[in-house]
Amino acid sequence: MTRAAYAEAFPAVTGRPLIKLPQTAGRSESEIFFDALALNAADLNAGGEAERLLEPFSAELAAALHARRDDLAREGQALPGAADAMAAVASARSAWTATSASTSAATGTRPTPRARCSGWPGSEPRTSTS
Repeated sequence: MTRAAYAEAFPAVTGRPLIKLPQTAGRSESEIFFDALALNAADLNAGGEAERLLEPFSAELAAALHARRDDLAREGQALPGAADAMAAVASARSAWTATSASTSAATGTRPTPRARCSGWPGSEPRTSTS
């Protein structure tokens, strides 16, 4: 199903068919996408064109996977360790929620979304340019 989703999303963004799909296991979507560009002779210059295609490709891939959600639920398989990873995320989120609630109660404030995501890319405070 992943291959079919890539085969649908790739030409929608690049205008070229996906002939070869790179190795996907253990790799980020951006790595896979950039390798797919190289493997499928997508004619992109070095001026950042490939990087500009990543966001639209990600949106197309998400839509293609979403369209296959029933197939994924019926035929998909969880990767080894996926259940443990999900449990760890749920546990960390529960710990954060408890800490956030007690901090909020003590200070009378609510954490901002940026504070909740501290340390994640894009979570740095914005500075005013005016």
